[in-house]
Amino acid sequence: MTADSKIKQLEYHLFQNLRDECRKYTTSLASIAGKIAAVDVLQCFATVARKRNWCRPRMVNESIINIKQSRHPVLEQVPGFVANDISMNKSNRFLLITGPNMGGKSTYLRTAALVSILAQAGSYVPAEAAKLGLVDRIFTRVGASDDLRRGRSTFMMEMIEVAHILRKASNNSLVLLDEIGRGTSTFDGLSIAWSVTEDICNRLQCRTLFATHYHQLVGLENDIDMLKNIHVQVSHIDGKLKFLHTIADGPCDESYGIQVAALAGLPR
Repeated sequence: MTADSKIKQLEYHLFQNLRDECRKYTTSLASIAGKIAAVDVLQCFATVARKRNWCRPRMVNESIINIKQSRHPVLEQVPGFVANDISMNKSNRFLLITGPNMGGKSTYLRTAALVSILAQAGSYVPAEAAKLGLVDRIFTRVGASDDLRRGRSTFMMEMIEVAHILRKASNNSLVLLDEIGRGTSTFDGLSIAWSVTEDICNRLQCRTLFATHYHQLVGLENDIDMLKNIHVQVSHIDGKLKFLHTIADGPCDESYGIQVAALAGLPR
């Protein structure tokens, strides 16, 4: 046996002894590791809150979300990020968000969810002030993806997820919906989006943010008490589109799809 082989054999023997010794204290070591992990998380919460000027959220037993100048915890570090207020209560539990692509609708949805998660995890939150009601679950239908392995199209995956939300969400849930019905014909997509909106408002009555390009839905504000229209603002001067990324009350008058396509370089 060479010297190198003897060294490796001795190393493995010592490793086995150490492993056997540690096995005697598995429960204690796991407990210690858990406590260290908890301290690590709390220390990270404190460090980020101090460096980024986050605020302490006030948690209440009401179905509300009131966040002043909310910021996305990751995107806030991007120069020029625009903070926005998020306000939801009994009279406007359902926010219908309209506006152009790239305007900031999806970021607004994600910010509401991330602030709620951080607050319920015991962290400070990226905002000037925050008063949040507890949520039992957060449901999302954001983005577009298919499942080729199971032979499910993007639209089928979307419908499966929406059906799951409608079955499982409660009055205390937070629901985020991003452009429901876009994966099929305009008529069918609008019908689905309309029905989902009515079902959530009439039956579930949970806090919901729904971003959509179906402007026909904005008229539901006149028929559903808990629904409120808001929109992302843009500046359209001399044929040039500028995204302001600010949220304002009321519906958006159009989606500016042609202008966004031009910005992407699509030939006229």
